Amino acid sequence: MRFVVRSFAAFVLGFLGLSGCADDATSSSSGGGGSSSSGPACTLPFAGDEGQEPVLEAFFLDINEADQPIADGSVLDLIEPPQGGRVAFVGARVFNMSPCGAQLTAEIKDPVSGAVRFETRSVALEPDADGYLTIKAGQIAAYSNVPLCFNTWSDQSLFDGDFVLEVHVESEGRVAKANFNITMQCTDKSLADNTATPEPGAVLNNCLCTCKADYVLGEPCDSSMGGSGAGGGQ
Repeated sequence: MRFVVRSFAAFVLGFLGLSGCADDATSSSSGGGGSSSSGPACTLPFAGDEGQEPVLEAFFLDINEADQPIADGSVLDLIEPPQGGRVAFVGARVFNMSPCGAQLTAEIKDPVSGAVRFETRSVALEPDADGYLTIKAGQIAAYSNVPLCFNTWSDQSLFDGDFVLEVHVESEGRVAKANFNITMQCTDKSLADNTATPEPGAVLNNCLCTCKADYVLGEPCDSSMGGSGAGGGQ
């Protein structure tokens, strides 16, 4: 499978419909940018063989606006989305599935406490060059935006712990799913429409503060703090 670099402008234009971070919950769910169940009947063709089990391949949006495949041991980037906070952008492509009424869910679990964060959204799937169905290219609203920071939910620092990611796509009664053991890292990447340009390192240091294990909601985070778990830059 080929993963293509998306332009920053295309991602920013696609931000409408994103869900916000639920600061005081252990999970969240929202819809966005998909087909409506109240619309006309879906006539899009099935991809693959209805007699075979569904197949799912997951990927994430990295700091360079490129899709990277997810496997056991992958390091996902924590990015500041337009709505604020920190999320992991998780996408998927599937085979032996229908594109009609598809819903994408990504869930990240802290295996220490059992706490989870997840997001579900309706997605439009389109065929790729391999015959798989994939989320719409060039739109961050098509990814599951898993809300992770402010970290008021996990017993671990999100940039310094082991987590479990479950991704599944459901469509017309069929479910394709996959689980992965992952880690995550803070980045200096912001997709927010800031009126003032952040100082170099400010976005990264804010991530290290708000994503740490003992973060207290409302705790001030300044740009002078350092720490581990950093990855990449703007």
